[in-house]
Formats: sequence, C-alpha cells, structure tokens
Amino acid sequence: KTVESAVGKYKYNNKEYTIIDLPGTYSLMSVSKEEEVSTDFICFNKYDLAVVVIDATMLERNFNLVVQTLQACNNVIICVNLMDEAIKKGIKINLKKLSEIFKVPVVGTSINDKKSLEKLVKEIEQSCIKKNNNNNYMVTYNSKIEDVIKKVSKVLLKHTTKDNVRFLSNMLLCNDKEFNKKVFNYLKIKDKEEIENIINIC
Repeated sequence: KTVESAVGKYKYNNKEYTIIDLPGTYSLMSVSKEEEVSTDFICFNKYDLAVVVIDATMLERNFNLVVQTLQACNNVIICVNLMDEAIKKGIKINLKKLSEIFKVPVVGTSINDKKSLEKLVKEIEQSCIKKNNNNNYMVTYNSKIEDVIKKVSKVLLKHTTKDNVRFLSNMLLCNDKEFNKKVFNYLKIKDKEEIENIINIC
C-alpha cells in the first residue's frame, strides 16, 4: 500500500540475509508509482534472489507478475501465501504442479504456520547456495515479434552480458518512453537510434 521499499535483515544458519520488500504490484508494466518502483528495482538492481509472494485465494490475478518476474530474474522462488485462507474457501492448490509448470521452487505459507515459514527460509537458503537458473522458462510469441526481440537482443548484447536481455528487449517493444530511457541509461547506450528503428518497424 506504499511506494516505499522496506528493508530488513535476519540470520539463518550463521548467515545474514537482507530482505527488500518492494511495493505490491500485479505487473512489471509500470502504470502506477508502486509498479514503477518495483519494476525499476527488479530490472536494474543487483540481488541474489527474487521471492514472488502471491495470494493463494486469487492465483490468476498474480500469474502475470510471476511470468514477468521469471523472465526478468535469474533466480526465483514463488511463495503462495494465505494458504490457510484458501483452505477456508475450499480452494485446493497443487504446489508441486505449480513448481513443475514454472520450473522454480514453490512454497506455501500462512502467517500463523511457523513450519511453513521455516520451509520458505530454508528454500531461500538453498536457492541462494545453488543459484538456481530458471532460463528454461520462456514465453514465446508469434514469429514477427520473436524476430524483433531477437534483433533488439542482439543490439543489447553489444552493451551487456546480463541474463535478462530478452526480457528488457521484450519490455522495450512496449515503447514506454520513460522505461526505455531507463534501459538505455542502465546499459549506457548512447546511440539508441538502431534499437528505436527496429522497434518502430514492429
């Protein structure tokens, strides 16, 4: 409910972790200030792991954010929160199936269930150690869009070796001038005409 990011720390197995709680959002397509803060952090900051917390009582509403984060980040855990509320509403969630679909760890949690929170903390530790790579998960589009993404990615790769090049290329196609400007600044691209010409053709 705020545009500010909260920062906290905790220790687990003699290691200290820093957690940054980003403003709630349903998408990385920046429309509101909250979404802009979250999008900017996810796209342009360094971190070891992204934990996407979604509401067990309204999964569909959160899947767009999950899919976008999977494309933007190299290491992701999905946390299905409010599992107790889902049970009360007669909603059954197959966490194992979700993990198979999205190809990343999925943990169910409830605020009053300490065991579920312990599972999440343990999974965070394991994912940070293993540095899971979820590049196997990819959204594909029609051949025309894929061709444009490929061309933009090729240009971006002249300036960076970052894993989220495909995602940034995809986002550039949305032609959000403010976001595109941030991408160019982030990658220190001074000559943006080549990319803009490719996008305009699309």
